[in-house]
Formats: sequence, structure tokens, C-alpha cells
Amino acid sequence: MAETVRVEEAAGAVPFAASRRPWSELAVRAGTGVFRRWEWLFPWWSRFGQGAEPLLLLARDGSGTLRGLLPLRVERAAGGLTRWALLGDRLVGSDGLGAVIDPAFRAGVEEAFSERLAGSLGRWDLLELRDLDRGDPLAATLEARLLAGGASIFHGPGCRCPTAALGMEFGEFLAGKPRRENLTRRRSWLERQPGFRIDCVSDPERIGEALDRFLGLHALRWGARWSDAIPGPAVEGFHREAVPLLAEEGRCRIYLAWLQGRPVAGVYALVDGSRFYYYLPVFDPAWSHRSVGLVLLGHVLERAASEGFARFEFLRGEESYKLDWADGGWDTFALHAAAPRLGARAFEWGRTGLGAVRSVAGRALPEGVVWRWRRLVAGHTLGSVGGG
Repeated sequence: MAETVRVEEAAGAVPFAASRRPWSELAVRAGTGVFRRWEWLFPWWSRFGQGAEPLLLLARDGSGTLRGLLPLRVERAAGGLTRWALLGDRLVGSDGLGAVIDPAFRAGVEEAFSERLAGSLGRWDLLELRDLDRGDPLAATLEARLLAGGASIFHGPGCRCPTAALGMEFGEFLAGKPRRENLTRRRSWLERQPGFRIDCVSDPERIGEALDRFLGLHALRWGARWSDAIPGPAVEGFHREAVPLLAEEGRCRIYLAWLQGRPVAGVYALVDGSRFYYYLPVFDPAWSHRSVGLVLLGHVLERAASEGFARFEFLRGEESYKLDWADGGWDTFALHAAAPRLGARAFEWGRTGLGAVRSVAGRALPEGVVWRWRRLVAGHTLGSVGGG
């Protein structure tokens, strides 16, 4: 039998800011991923939540203990529609968003959150849950409840997230990897160079300086073009705010490889439980011919294995440098719901297209009706937090 919980709502910046300690305690019990933590999501909202109100769904047991938390925001979409969406779902590559749930209360919390969201159909027009783990059981429970309540459901695309299983000696891990010999050769050359070293900074008092050096390498690598991972100063500002908070919880590290008195490669890493997240690598392009990025990746992998991490998360994207080391992976996806009102459904019809409408709605609609609605909403831009 599922444990009984009750759901309450905490709306606005003040309760969000005050929720750090209970949120962190719950996250530890839940073994949740780093992208669902307060230290990641509060800086995200403070930087990109203009015009949106945070809304936390809090599930408590009979004694009042927090057993589940779903971090949402409320904002305006095109045409004055009200959208509820996950915090952290744009711009910063948060893979595996969703609820934070105490495992001992999982079934009851999933049911309670699903009931609350389905019972709130009169308060939202669009429910958009992006960057979910495709295996997240809450998504299936919620989808069934929403369909029963008359909502239309649309599944959006996600990303493949390669992973490497650790839990073994590093030499064993390297066996059979296609870049093993190149790594060994490049590392041997670099280790013979005067002044070569690799630092790992996780101390909250020092990590800001390490981040400065990391971002300096990023500027060397990308210049004024920025990058997909840090596409501008606003996202850089988010990281400057989030990194010290994460470091206070022991969840952030900056690795820097030094040569000739200056950093030539860096890795921005996150850790949580048994998982090591290879969030972002950078390197000085002047040293790319010496494979400094590869050598630093090898060092980080070796350190993660020696520290007992079970899984090395390469996160979104199937670049070859990830696939050379990965032996598995998982997928994200988006769950979209439109309330049973014409404006909300038209919005989703216009965005997802005729094929998705027919497959989800389960019936053929007249071509002219669908395409007129698509043209009506095609020119609209989405609400705050980057659109899309």
C-alpha cells in the first residue's frame, strides 16, 4: 500500500529561497541527480525566471516531514495562456529534471503529485515538463491522470546522454577503449614537460578563482562566438552564482591542467552520490595538437574510478569523444499537456504539427481546421525564459 501524503503549495521567491535546507535533506535521502537540487535551480530562477513565479509542490507525511518536492514555475505563454513548467529546463543543460522523492514514499508521492496536477487543469493551460528521464515513473502516472482528466498529451524530443560504468580498476576500464594508446602516449609526453600538473579545486573559498580560469579558457576556445554550453553572459552569470553554492555542498569541482605556468585545459564537473557528471570541458586551442583535453579527461576518469563513483555521466550529446569511452546511456524527453480548452490545444497543435495531433488525439481532424490553427499560432513567440 502506498504511504499517505498530502500536497501543499509554496508559491513565490520567499518560500523558494527558504527551502534550501529541507530540500537538500530530502535530496540526500532520495539520491536525486544534481540538476534537481536547490543549489542549481535557485540560481537558474534568479537569472532566467523574469516574469515567472516559482511554485513548489511539497508532499508531506502525517508527521509533516517532507517526502517529495516538485519544482515548477508559472508564466505566461503566447496568447495569454498560463504555462506551468519545470524550473531549470532551458539554457543550462539540465538533464534528468523532475521531482525529488523519498524512495520509501515514492508510490504515494507520485500519485499525490499526479492528482494535484491533474486536479489543477482549471489553473493552467499548458503543462510542459522538459528534460525528464525517459524512465521516470512519475511521468507515466501523471500522463494517465491527465488523459483521464481530458488533457491532450504530446511527447517532445529529448537528448541521448552517454554514460560509462566505473566500479573497476582504471586499467581494466581502459582495456579495449579505442583511444587508450593515444591517451597513454599523450599523457606520457605531457608529464615530461616542466611544470605540468593537474589541479582539482572543490573548496568553496577557492573555486571562484578556478572558475575564472576555466571561463578564461572558454573564451580562448570560443571567443566572441560563445558556445552552445555557455551561449552568453547571462549563462556565465548563472554559473558564477551556482558554482559556489554547489561547492558548499561538495558537489562541484573544477579541474585545470597547467603547462608553462598557465592553464591549458579544464573540466567543470558535478558529483552526486555514485554519479560523476562531466558537465563541460574546455581547452586552449593553441595546445590542441598535444591532446590536452584528452589527457585531462583521462585523468578525471581515473580519479572518478579511484574515488568509487559507479557511473560517469557524459550528459547530453553523442560527440565522438564521449562515445569513445561510453558503454551505455539514457534518454531525456519532454511531456507536454494541453488543458481541454480550445486555445491550449490550438497552441500545441500549432507547435507539434498535424502528425503529432493525429497520433495523440487518436482521430483525424479536417485538414483545413488544423492548418488554420497552425497558422494562427505560428507567429507567436513563447513566454519568458528563452522561448522554444
